[in-house]
Amino acid sequence: MGSNALWFNSHGGQNTALGYFALYRNYSGNYNTAVGYNSLTTDFPSSGNNVYNAALGWEAGYDIENNDQNTFLGAKSNSTILSGALNTTAIGYNSKTTANNQIRIGNSSITSIGGFTGWTNISDGRFKNNIKENVHGLDFILNLRPVTYHLSVNDISALLEEDKLKSESKDEKIKNTIEKDKQVRLQKEEITYTGFIAQEVEKLANEIGFDFSGIDKPQNEKSLWGLRYAEFVVPLVKAVQEQQVMIENLIRENEMLNENQAAFQNENKALRADFGQLSTELKALKEMVLNKVDISGKLK
Repeated sequence: MGSNALWFNSHGGQNTALGYFALYRNYSGNYNTAVGYNSLTTDFPSSGNNVYNAALGWEAGYDIENNDQNTFLGAKSNSTILSGALNTTAIGYNSKTTANNQIRIGNSSITSIGGFTGWTNISDGRFKNNIKENVHGLDFILNLRPVTYHLSVNDISALLEEDKLKSESKDEKIKNTIEKDKQVRLQKEEITYTGFIAQEVEKLANEIGFDFSGIDKPQNEKSLWGLRYAEFVVPLVKAVQEQQVMIENLIRENEMLNENQAAFQNENKALRADFGQLSTELKALKEMVLNKVDISGKLK
């Protein structure tokens, strides 16, 4: 439904297209759903075989190539992978995925993502194999470098090509939104963040031989480094446990020192008593000696 929707479709089946130029260049792709102007418009014919994709929004999933199992929800939501994006989800206006098996919510201008409960990671012991207690603690935590920083948001936006389609548009209203977006990004660049630098965390982990799952490494030149801060809880717990062992050892050592001090005090008290007894005996002996000597110094 829509002018030029599924226009070049020749061999593709089980597709749904709603909107001007929706799935326009799809040639043999199957099981796709496109709703919106220029949504899931693919390069014909080399990449017209995309399958299991869904797009909703103006130019959502525009010009994807050989991409499968992707979901684009929002105007200009897309993937920056030029070819072969697999199992990605971009949610929100101008949101971009940059690697396979990735979900992105929002664009570079977003300053808050939240809800009314914490994110839940699947943690079912029935499906965890090769379990080892080899998490690093203090040697990792004590060598992290906490910093404050500002994000170069416009540079990130340029890397993700967030303004590319808008700058190519002939619609002045669309072009005018570029400056608005840039101003929003400039405001975000004024925010002071606290955290770590992903490359430094990876270097530290490699130096101590820690295969740390909290680092999200880029898969290509369009991907960004990232950190999963929730993962830092595990080495923090390990560090606290290691510190607790040290504290308990110090407590035992202190108790031993206190016991030794008490024994020393008892011995010192006994020695003082012996010394007092000895002094008394020496005094008595002195008197006995003096009583045996007369004034002239002669023995009685």
